[in-house]
Amino acid sequence: MAGEYNAFAVTASDTVDDPNGPFTELVVGVGGTLTVVTLGGSTVSYTVVAGQRIQLRIRRVKSTGTSATGIIGQV
Repeated sequence: MAGEYNAFAVTASDTVDDPNGPFTELVVGVGGTLTVVTLGGSTVSYTVVAGQRIQLRIRRVKSTGTSATGIIGQV
């Protein structure tokens, strides 16, 4: 329904977009490195801390290059 938001545990993959995405925001549970593929296809790496929010249209969190865990995606 329009105006509703959902959140999902992110499924990291180097080759397949997350089936629950694309996400409008990610929330990090445990800090580390977070490597994502944006909706436009760019690959970006962040150093993140627990509780940090990344607000960007993200279609995939990559397995390779991601050490952060407990990542939740909002759609």
